[in-house]
Amino acid sequence: MVNKLSPISLIAFIFAILVYSKILPVKTYYIDNSIVPSTQINYIEGTIISNPKKISDKYYSCDINITHCMNKNFITSTCSGKIIGLIPTILVESLFPNKLFSKSKSNNILPIEQGAILKSSVKYIKNKKNNISFIFNNIEQIKYNNNFIGKIQKFRAYCRLNFRKIIYNWGKAGGLFLALLSGSTDNLEKDFINLFRNSGLSHILALSGMHLTLISSLGLIIKNNVQQKKTAILFQSILIFLFVWFAGLSPSLLRALIGFILTTLCFLFDIKIKNQINLLSSVFLIHSLISISDLFNIGFILSYGALLGILLFSPSINSYLIRFIPEKISSSLASSISAVIFTSPISLHVFGFISLSGIISTLFASALITLFLYLGIFLFVLCLFIPCFEFFSNFSMNLIYKLIFEIVKIFDFLPQIYI
Repeated sequence: MVNKLSPISLIAFIFAILVYSKILPVKTYYIDNSIVPSTQINYIEGTIISNPKKISDKYYSCDINITHCMNKNFITSTCSGKIIGLIPTILVESLFPNKLFSKSKSNNILPIEQGAILKSSVKYIKNKKNNISFIFNNIEQIKYNNNFIGKIQKFRAYCRLNFRKIIYNWGKAGGLFLALLSGSTDNLEKDFINLFRNSGLSHILALSGMHLTLISSLGLIIKNNVQQKKTAILFQSILIFLFVWFAGLSPSLLRALIGFILTTLCFLFDIKIKNQINLLSSVFLIHSLISISDLFNIGFILSYGALLGILLFSPSINSYLIRFIPEKISSSLASSISAVIFTSPISLHVFGFISLSGIISTLFASALITLFLYLGIFLFVLCLFIPCFEFFSNFSMNLIYKLIFEIVKIFDFLPQIYI
């Protein structure tokens, strides 16, 4: 049963109603303080603020904070705002392993990652959602700030690039490992992505609380060897913040990080969390203050919707299932069913279908993904120090990858519901 909601939950509920009914307007992509109209801009200077994501063979998409713009008559203006930038694939992948065009590039080319400052001629386009978007068709300069933050961002960019290079020899398994640790699905097979989507397992590939839990669980290694719980929490916090720094803050991962911080603070100050819905409401409001544009991201909506569904329905469903199956299985199954119940209307509206097989396949896929991730981290570190283990790691990771693929395929038998 759900306890009485606190004022914080009521505020979150009212705020959500106002935002999603569009009574309270929220700007997602916009350009402010510019004397040049958006449709006339043909030159932009701005900073990438999200991980570039491959959307086609031609382009990567990323969010960009702009600072300067110009039109074809050379009228220049300072400005502010956030736009969608479409950057040519050949440029983003110029330093990636096994790219023929990367060999002909100058050593001065920098990785195009979060924090990179771009100066480029652009072309204004309209997308289906009428977001402000530009094609960066002739990038003149890529640089990172020379201050402390800029150097950290540049270091992160090279860490992500070198990570790609190291796991490249893992082939298909390397693509999945890259997705689980960096949020990039660029190297995943289309068949694999389609199977997970059709099986209702896309949430496993999207960085979220599950991945944060898996990473933080590594802190249990130290928990068993120290008496002070605060030391263990510190170790877990370091692991989590390093992971988030490396992977980048997707909406679902930011939600999980805020939840972890609030839960940790409550533990340190001996504050008991009596109502999980109130905690989720607090996370929702803080998240909205940090990045209000996330509110219309489908990952954000499904992430909060799934958690709310679990908190509302899981206890009742579990109390029924536990009569027939063991508690560990019943609780996981109840969570899957609850999440599907609450997010199905959203999935039907956005994607046009829902997949019931995800309720069952999540139980098996999550266990195998956990094994895959932990083994991958171990073998990755091992190969750094003992390169001769590369063949063994390649064989082991691809074996589990094939096992994940085949088991998910087995459970892809339940019908999809379309509208």
